[in-house]
Amino acid sequence: CASLSPTLLPAAPAQRLIDAIARELFTPLGLRERPGSSRVRPEWLGPYAGAFLRARNRSVEARAEVRGWLDVLGAHANTDGHLPEAFELDPAWRPGRPLEGAVRPAGAPAAFVAVAEFARLWVEEIEHAEEPAVVS
Repeated sequence: CASLSPTLLPAAPAQRLIDAIARELFTPLGLRERPGSSRVRPEWLGPYAGAFLRARNRSVEARAEVRGWLDVLGAHANTDGHLPEAFELDPAWRPGRPLEGAVRPAGAPAAFVAVAEFARLWVEEIEHAEEPAVVS
Protein backbone atom coordinates (compact mmCIF):
# COMPACT_ATOMS: atom_id res chain seq x y z
CA CYS A 1 0.00 0.00 0.00
CA ALA A 2 1.36 3.41 -0.90
CA SER A 3 0.34 4.83 2.52
CA LEU A 4 2.71 2.62 4.51
CA SER A 5 6.22 3.60 5.61
CA PRO A 6 8.69 3.22 4.00
CA THR A 7 7.58 4.06 0.49
CA LEU A 8 6.87 0.88 -1.45
CA LEU A 9 6.55 2.41 -4.90
CA PRO A 10 8.66 5.02 -6.69
CA ALA A 11 6.93 8.38 -7.15
CA ALA A 12 5.74 7.97 -10.76
CA PRO A 13 4.09 4.53 -10.37
CA ALA A 14 2.60 5.62 -7.03
CA GLN A 15 1.03 8.65 -8.69
CA ARG A 16 -0.36 6.51 -11.53
CA LEU A 17 -1.90 4.13 -8.98
CA ILE A 18 -3.48 7.01 -7.03
CA ASP A 19 -4.82 8.49 -10.29
CA ALA A 20 -6.34 5.14 -11.31
CA ILE A 21 -8.01 4.69 -7.91
CA ALA A 22 -9.33 8.26 -8.09
CA ARG A 23 -10.75 7.67 -11.55
CA GLU A 24 -12.33 4.26 -10.84
CA LEU A 25 -13.18 4.12 -7.13
CA PHE A 26 -12.94 7.45 -5.30
CA THR A 27 -15.86 9.37 -3.81
CA PRO A 28 -15.57 11.89 -0.97
CA LEU A 29 -17.44 9.36 1.21
CA GLY A 30 -14.94 6.56 0.65
CA LEU A 31 -14.00 4.14 -2.10
CA ARG A 32 -16.42 2.15 -4.23
CA GLU A 33 -16.35 -1.60 -3.70
CA ARG A 34 -15.44 -2.01 -7.38
CA PRO A 35 -15.50 0.23 -10.47
CA GLY A 36 -19.06 1.32 -11.25
CA SER A 37 -20.43 0.03 -7.92
CA SER A 38 -22.97 2.16 -6.10
CA ARG A 39 -21.75 0.81 -2.74
CA VAL A 40 -19.08 2.95 -1.06
CA ARG A 41 -16.99 1.89 1.97
CA PRO A 42 -16.04 4.84 4.21
CA GLU A 43 -13.23 3.02 6.03
CA TRP A 44 -11.28 2.72 2.76
CA LEU A 45 -10.94 6.50 2.52
CA GLY A 46 -8.17 6.50 5.16
CA PRO A 47 -5.60 4.33 3.39
CA TYR A 48 -6.37 6.05 0.09
CA ALA A 49 -5.99 9.51 1.64
CA GLY A 50 -2.67 8.51 3.23
CA ALA A 51 -1.36 7.34 -0.13
CA PHE A 52 -2.77 10.47 -1.83
CA LEU A 53 -0.96 12.69 0.68
CA ARG A 54 2.30 10.79 0.30
CA ALA A 55 2.13 10.95 -3.51
CA ARG A 56 1.68 14.72 -3.25
CA ASN A 57 4.43 15.18 -0.65
CA ARG A 58 1.87 16.09 2.04
CA SER A 59 1.57 19.55 0.51
CA VAL A 60 -0.67 22.18 2.04
CA GLU A 61 -2.98 21.84 -0.97
CA ALA A 62 -3.19 18.04 -0.64
CA ARG A 63 -3.95 18.27 3.09
CA ALA A 64 -6.66 20.86 2.36
CA GLU A 65 -8.20 18.55 -0.23
CA VAL A 66 -8.27 15.64 2.24
CA ARG A 67 -9.77 17.92 4.91
CA GLY A 68 -12.57 18.66 2.43
CA TRP A 69 -13.21 14.93 2.01
CA LEU A 70 -13.38 14.53 5.79
CA ASP A 71 -15.82 17.43 6.01
CA VAL A 72 -18.08 15.73 3.47
CA LEU A 73 -17.80 12.37 5.23
CA GLY A 74 -18.44 13.94 8.65
CA ALA A 75 -21.54 15.68 7.31
CA HIS A 76 -22.93 12.24 6.43
CA ALA A 77 -22.42 10.74 9.90
CA ASN A 78 -25.61 9.81 11.69
CA THR A 79 -27.01 11.85 14.60
CA ASP A 80 -24.87 9.89 17.10
CA GLY A 81 -21.72 10.82 15.18
CA HIS A 82 -21.25 7.31 13.81
CA LEU A 83 -20.55 6.43 10.23
CA PRO A 84 -22.51 3.65 8.56
CA GLU A 85 -20.92 0.47 7.29
CA ALA A 86 -21.40 1.73 3.73
CA PHE A 87 -23.19 4.26 1.60
CA GLU A 88 -25.30 3.65 -1.50
CA LEU A 89 -24.85 6.23 -4.23
CA ASP A 90 -27.41 6.98 -6.88
CA PRO A 91 -26.03 5.37 -10.06
CA ALA A 92 -26.41 8.73 -11.87
CA TRP A 93 -24.07 10.51 -9.39
CA ARG A 94 -20.73 11.62 -10.85
CA PRO A 95 -17.72 13.32 -9.23
CA GLY A 96 -18.18 17.07 -9.02
CA ARG A 97 -21.94 16.80 -8.52
CA PRO A 98 -23.55 17.45 -5.12
CA LEU A 99 -24.12 14.40 -2.93
CA GLU A 100 -27.33 15.74 -1.40
CA GLY A 101 -30.19 13.45 -2.39
CA ALA A 102 -27.81 11.04 -4.13
CA VAL A 103 -26.58 9.09 -1.10
CA ARG A 104 -28.10 7.02 1.67
CA PRO A 105 -26.58 4.94 4.50
CA ALA A 106 -26.36 1.18 3.93
CA GLY A 107 -25.49 -1.80 6.09
CA ALA A 108 -24.95 -1.44 9.81
CA PRO A 109 -25.81 2.05 11.11
CA ALA A 110 -22.57 2.28 13.11
CA ALA A 111 -19.32 0.92 11.71
CA PHE A 112 -16.62 1.32 14.31
CA VAL A 113 -13.84 0.60 11.82
CA ALA A 114 -15.02 3.52 9.68
CA VAL A 115 -15.14 5.86 12.69
CA ALA A 116 -11.72 4.69 13.89
CA GLU A 117 -10.21 5.17 10.43
CA PHE A 118 -11.77 8.65 10.20
CA ALA A 119 -10.15 9.56 13.54
CA ARG A 120 -6.80 7.99 12.59
CA LEU A 121 -6.73 9.86 9.32
CA TRP A 122 -7.51 13.15 11.01
CA VAL A 123 -4.99 12.73 13.83
CA GLU A 124 -2.09 11.07 12.00
CA GLU A 125 -2.36 12.46 8.49
CA ILE A 126 -3.92 15.90 8.90
CA GLU A 127 -3.81 17.41 12.38
CA HIS A 128 -0.39 16.13 13.44
CA ALA A 129 1.22 15.51 10.08
CA GLU A 130 4.95 15.95 9.95
CA GLU A 131 6.73 18.04 7.37
CA PRO A 132 6.29 16.85 3.79
CA ALA A 133 7.68 13.37 3.25
CA VAL A 134 10.26 12.85 0.56
CA VAL A 135 8.99 10.56 -2.19
CA SER A 136 11.69 8.87 -4.19
